[in-house]
Amino acid sequence: MSEAVAKCLTAAVTRLKLPRPKTGKPTSVAVEINYETGGDAVRVGASIEDGFGPPAGAGNGSGSATAATAPAAPPSPASALGDGTISGELDEPAVHRIMKVNLPQFRACYDKQRAKKPALAGTVTAKFMIGATGAVTKATASGIDKTVEECVATAIKSFSFPQPKSGEVQASFPLRFAPPATKN
Repeated sequence: MSEAVAKCLTAAVTRLKLPRPKTGKPTSVAVEINYETGGDAVRVGASIEDGFGPPAGAGNGSGSATAATAPAAPPSPASALGDGTISGELDEPAVHRIMKVNLPQFRACYDKQRAKKPALAGTVTAKFMIGATGAVTKATASGIDKTVEECVATAIKSFSFPQPKSGEVQASFPLRFAPPATKN
């Protein structure tokens, strides 16, 4: 994703006025945006969990909208989040959603280094601790390239998760990277 697109999306999201949650529980809003350079469409999907009810017109707590008339291209299979492991008392699907929503940030770490090493591909395993407040207290990554590993660990340190029910939570997630498939 280009820096200009990232800045535009960040500015749009910070202007959102969301209603207060119906409960006192933290609420997660996950938004997936498929954006193709030169394409005719942008597809946006959102899922809302925990304290909010479903969006207007949606019966299951999720909604989507498409800008323009042509369908967006499917997400690239060139990066994927594997099944993670969570040790501690924290909602595992919430942790997975936060990691999945940040997959483009991890992909940017990989793409930047792949520009220098075109054959770069493989798995980075991210391990991190979530403290009592939901903040990441420690993050490491290992795998295909030291620069990618450091970038992934730094990104995770900036994430905020729901508060664990008690104590700290240890998590580990594999991130698989490959160059995008070439079009014939």
